[in-house]
Amino acid sequence: MMLTALKKQSQFICLLLFLVCIAASYLLVETHQGRSALFEPSQLGWLTVIQFSLAAGCMLLSWYLINRRKQDFSSPKTIRHLLWVAILARVILIPLPSYTSNDMGRYLFDGQIVLSGLDPYSVTHEAPALQAQRSVWQPPEEHAKYVTIYPPIALALFATSALWGPDWAPLFWKCLLCLASLGTLWLGYLLLKRVNKLRHLPLLALSPLLILEAGVGTHIDTFSTLAVCAALWAWQNNSARLCGLFIGLGVLLKLTPLLLLGPLFFAFKPPLSEGENHCTKKGWHQHPLVNGLRMGFSALVTVTSIYLLTILNGFQAIGSLEVFFQKWRFGSPLFSALESLLSAPQLLVFTLVFIGLGLLSLAILSWIQLQRNRENYQSQSFVPLLQWVLAFPLLISPVVFPWYLMPLIPLLALSPNLWLLAWVCLLPLSYEVLGLFASQHLWMPATWPLIAIASGILIGLIYGMSIKIRKNYRLPLPIVI
Repeated sequence: MMLTALKKQSQFICLLLFLVCIAASYLLVETHQGRSALFEPSQLGWLTVIQFSLAAGCMLLSWYLINRRKQDFSSPKTIRHLLWVAILARVILIPLPSYTSNDMGRYLFDGQIVLSGLDPYSVTHEAPALQAQRSVWQPPEEHAKYVTIYPPIALALFATSALWGPDWAPLFWKCLLCLASLGTLWLGYLLLKRVNKLRHLPLLALSPLLILEAGVGTHIDTFSTLAVCAALWAWQNNSARLCGLFIGLGVLLKLTPLLLLGPLFFAFKPPLSEGENHCTKKGWHQHPLVNGLRMGFSALVTVTSIYLLTILNGFQAIGSLEVFFQKWRFGSPLFSALESLLSAPQLLVFTLVFIGLGLLSLAILSWIQLQRNRENYQSQSFVPLLQWVLAFPLLISPVVFPWYLMPLIPLLALSPNLWLLAWVCLLPLSYEVLGLFASQHLWMPATWPLIAIASGILIGLIYGMSIKIRKNYRLPLPIVI
């Protein structure tokens, strides 16, 4: 009888444990600041890895429980409880300072440079004119030599937060991030509801990356994730201009959403009924490729106009992105392996060829998918392409911090697969580096997280390919005797 009662309350218990995992951030802040009686700052890395892993486990368990019994995900009560927990998990992190990243310090001081009338694209934190302000704001030392890499709207958000001064600016920035995270939750709910996939809502609502990287890491990627969600929502509603606008705004926050333009160019819904010609006067202007052009033009106008205004206001609008990729190596199993095997010129040639072949393959697959959808349009058939186009640059990048995967989470919820699920769950293992950084200010990433991440992605890819082969060739499942 007790076992039956536990089964009935399993979803509630799972959600409660998830909240406990998120609330553990308060303990980790005390550890980071050396005030904990239980743990030393040198243990922060392992504690963070455990927190992310347990939260991911609760997310997966909630997803399993909802999918196990179909009446669960069709129940408004179950979805309502899930959403309330997701909202609460985001809100409770607002008062916390960051302990997994010092990017917020960089953001706010870049904003202060803008308010000072200087150009953060050409002026570093070490500039003599900024020394007095630097002593007040105390931005991270390791960022001091480099000009900003963030696009104009991101800088506008930083400057808006910096208006509140060094004492209140962090809290204001955290509130903005919480609103953006809640916006992603709301739009993600609408996306999944429209395609009748609310059973996958836990993958978005309870994602440790979406919650902890916004509430603890305080990353600008929270806003670019919102832009990706908004673009997907506009695409689902076949609003090409609005989709282009949201992609443009996303590019002005971080470059990642720009990649969506490729597959989405082919992905808009054909408006004509069966038997009608796409070249008729009634329908040619609503052809999918015409909508793709509208989307691209809208994105181009949005990005160009904002950059033009930025340049006319005296900003260079080009930062130190190249220096960033030259300096940093983190979280990328493929690039680390290639860098150890190839010389610099060979690595450059390999990367360019790999990128070229990858982009060509994605373009061909997008075109094939467009032809298949002429008769029976299915928006979901484009989602795996969207996943790959966002993931592809990260797979070959020398730097992949966990928060870089945030824009992929809504796409994962729309079309779950093992390789992407393994990646988003295993990449936080790289946070083991925080222990030495918190205790001795040494940045020395270990190799074992890269091995674990690569293994998870490979297993996921092999499993996914085997499932596709079995379905395409109608192979029977192996019989276990």
